[in-house]
Amino acid sequence: MSKLKPLSGQEAMNELIDHLLGKNWYVVDPLSTTQVNAIAVGDIKRKFPKRKKLVIRRVYFDE
Repeated sequence: MSKLKPLSGQEAMNELIDHLLGKNWYVVDPLSTTQVNAIAVGDIKRKFPKRKKLVIRRVYFDE
């Protein structure tokens, strides 16, 4: 893992989109950044439903 660096909110969102949805994820429509962020959050929630979050927490945080 590389050294952590400070990120703006949008840089952090872009990193999460790349990591969770893949580097090839994009929105075709000409929308504002805030609208694209909302779409990305919706896609992340669909891809990782709450049941999986509980498993992730158990694996990584309850050891």
